Amino acid sequence: MTLTEYRECLAIARRHARNATEAADLLQEALLAGIQAGRLEFASDADRAWLAGTVRNIAAETARGESRRRLRDTRWAAEQPTEATAVQP
Repeated sequence: MTLTEYRECLAIARRHARNATEAADLLQEALLAGIQAGRLEFASDADRAWLAGTVRNIAAETARGESRRRLRDTRWAAEQPTEATAVQP
């Protein structure tokens, strides 16, 4: 992969990320998935489209996971006793 191709792929990831660090992480995961799937040449339109879809799917999975984690943490915090409701020994 040339530097130009990498930058184009990173631009795809940036569209689905909240910041540059998240975009780099998304791209890294997508490139690993590409290697595992035997897609090694992202200069072609077909492989670039595959990469864009993979980045989009990974970003969606990550967002769902974060949403579930926030919900779980909020529920857990709501279940914890406060000083007013804590049982004194």
